Amino acid sequence: MALVFTIGLTGGIGSGKTTVAEMFAANGASVVDTDEISHLLTGPAQPALAEIGRTFGPQVLASDGSLDRMRMRNIVFSDPSARKKTGGNSPSIDQGRNCATDTECNGALCNGGGPASY
Repeated sequence: MALVFTIGLTGGIGSGKTTVAEMFAANGASVVDTDEISHLLTGPAQPALAEIGRTFGPQVLASDGSLDRMRMRNIVFSDPSARKKTGGNSPSIDQGRNCATDTECNGALCNGGGPASY
């Protein structure tokens, strides 16, 4: 019986998480990219995007209805109280993240920034 375990990669922007995840994948590991999951959950017309808009205001929404990720990053990296709002209890994000990780992350390498990686 093969040994199966989960590894979580964490680190700041540009720290090499994606590079290491690609190296694991090249050697046969399953990889769940929580950044990708986050992009899906915060896409246009998704409940999480509406929740983010209510929390941070319409300025975080781009003209095409998508999340203005650069503006969102600027807000949360410059305001500690805003940053706290991104890692809290978000039913829309938690539900989507749990569905993805419950089915994909059993024995997989999880690469991402945490509960809500905008």
